[in-house]
Amino acid sequence: MNIKSVAPTPLGQSKLIWIVVLPHRYQEYAHQPLTSVKTAIAIQESTRNICADNAMIHDCLRINIGINSGTALVGFTKYESNSGDRVTFTASGRTTIVAAPLEATATGGSVLLSEETMRRVADRQEFAALGWRTDSLGAVQFKNLSDPEQVYRLNPTAK
Repeated sequence: MNIKSVAPTPLGQSKLIWIVVLPHRYQEYAHQPLTSVKTAIAIQESTRNICADNAMIHDCLRINIGINSGTALVGFTKYESNSGDRVTFTASGRTTIVAAPLEATATGGSVLLSEETMRRVADRQEFAALGWRTDSLGAVQFKNLSDPEQVYRLNPTAK
């Protein structure tokens, strides 16, 4: 199941939240981190093309993306209010605690990967064939985590 949400933010920035929920049989879904990276690259390339085609008309849209991989606790949460009840599907746990600030750290339309995502995709032949390199940003201390997280930025290579 994929849950996707795009929330507008100031100055032509957009926040993309994409949670991929996998069943316990992870081995059958080992391709998902790579699929998430490929999707992020496709979003960035499409955004750049749209921006280039419309540069004289509109300011460029920058979509910042953070990708983390791992286990999350998922389930429904019911909210009661004067305007009525509302049910939402929520993911929580360390995976989401890292993913949210990872995306918030991304700037200028960048894609940031967590150490766990890098571990899952770095040795895959398909990852090398994407034509994007990764640059380490070093250890970043995120709120609510006791240890810093190694962060990597995806960058297109010159073609």
